[in-house]
Amino acid sequence: MSPYFRNSRTAVKFGSLALVFLLSFCLYGLYCINTVTEVKINGPYYQRIAQSKDVIADILPPPEYLVEAYLTSFQMLHSQSQAELASLSAKAAKLQGEYLARHVYWESALPEGPLKQGLVRTSYGPARRMLKSIDREFIPAMQAGDKAKAEVILKTEIQPAYQEHREAIDAVVELAKKRNLEDESRAAVAVASRTYGQIALGLFLFFLLSIFSSYVVQQIEAATLPQDDRIMGKGNGTGAPDGAAGAASAARDGADGRAPRDPNDKMRA
Repeated sequence: MSPYFRNSRTAVKFGSLALVFLLSFCLYGLYCINTVTEVKINGPYYQRIAQSKDVIADILPPPEYLVEAYLTSFQMLHSQSQAELASLSAKAAKLQGEYLARHVYWESALPEGPLKQGLVRTSYGPARRMLKSIDREFIPAMQAGDKAKAEVILKTEIQPAYQEHREAIDAVVELAKKRNLEDESRAAVAVASRTYGQIALGLFLFFLLSIFSSYVVQQIEAATLPQDDRIMGKGNGTGAPDGAAGAASAARDGADGRAPRDPNDKMRA
């Protein structure tokens, strides 16, 4: 330790001790806060889990799963009037708009990986073919009153595209569930490791502060003992010289032919 600290006043030493304690526990507190931030609600792990759940919610039910649009095409095939057909056609257009809007969202929101590949690419191709067939071929055939042609389009184009789309969506659901499990597992490991880290850091800080406190106490004692000796006359509490100092004083008095001095004379005077 530096001579400056060794020669500092007791108040300065106690202040240094308090400051070290404060800084140490601030460090420990920041570490704990960082741990909570990582795994808390709305933290990084939670956001990934919630994102996967949002993917599933957009698939089951729609808009990102075209089961309702597929059902609407069957309803149009069996519609009984032009008014009913017009209403169902408007519903099909609305479902198509919702699907495309959510597709754009997930294309920008999801990170690159199997989940994004399955949702915005693998399932998107057959979905676009299905929607295109409904919009450009099936509905015009129904509006023209040609149900036979519309039924052929439904069986040969819409149904196969929907089946391919559904298989891709089922795979996406499994990928999302798998990612959820992995993220939950990582979060559990992070909590456990950070907990052990907190314990280890706490023990280390306690050990470090114990050593520093012991040193400060020794320095305080070393600084106060000489002052006590000066107050007590560097003696044994009675003002009388001790040991070699008393013997040397008596020897000098004998050499001068004087009687040894009583050390208490000065105090009586």
